[in-house]
Amino acid sequence: MEIVKIYVSAEMSSCLLEDTSVEVECLLIKEDNQEYYRKIEIGSIEGFEYEKNYEYELFVEKTTIAILQNNTKKYKYKLVEIISKDKVQFKYVIQTEQKNPFILPPEGGVFEIPFYVYRAKYVENRLVQKEYYSLKSLKYRICTNFGGLTSIEKNGEFVGFYKFVIERRGYFNMRGNPEWYCSFYNSDVDLLFDVISVPIYKQIFEQSQTEGEEYNILPIININSGIFEL
Repeated sequence: MEIVKIYVSAEMSSCLLEDTSVEVECLLIKEDNQEYYRKIEIGSIEGFEYEKNYEYELFVEKTTIAILQNNTKKYKYKLVEIISKDKVQFKYVIQTEQKNPFILPPEGGVFEIPFYVYRAKYVENRLVQKEYYSLKSLKYRICTNFGGLTSIEKNGEFVGFYKFVIERRGYFNMRGNPEWYCSFYNSDVDLLFDVISVPIYKQIFEQSQTEGEEYNILPIININSGIFEL
């Protein structure tokens, strides 16, 4: 047994319960001399009660309880002292160099609009870090009701670089107010029932209508929502 300092992240992950296929939330911890966080089950630190959205520094008793076949060790931990507990907030910023709304010419076309994703980390309301970050786990809502196609793709190999790819073929004249946009939301927003949540960012697309019944399009609304995987 030894006394070590460990850090508990304000972020959580998922892991499988030992010897099962059941996936549960788990903690991310690292010891004082380690660079990367690793996963442990909630409740693995005896005497410690984790509160979401806080990061901790702890002194714990660390005891080896098994040596596995791959020569790695399995430990158990027991809380000795909470050194610090700090409230953490993550805020996402999405930026593009194009104007918002993005105006398509009357004849339409295919366009790519690069954008960038940053994540800022605040500890006790103080900015401590800002970095390019992925869209993974954020939610989206895409709406169009006049024939536009919208997709979001990675733009290169660097983390945080994406692009809107939009397509609208031909002229049109539609009765009604067309809607064409893509909105980004935090992971805790319920897009099924919460229709008034303020998005992190909303990119609007517009195309000038043309006169003439030969271009008439019915206002069929298409709304798609989901969670980013990358």
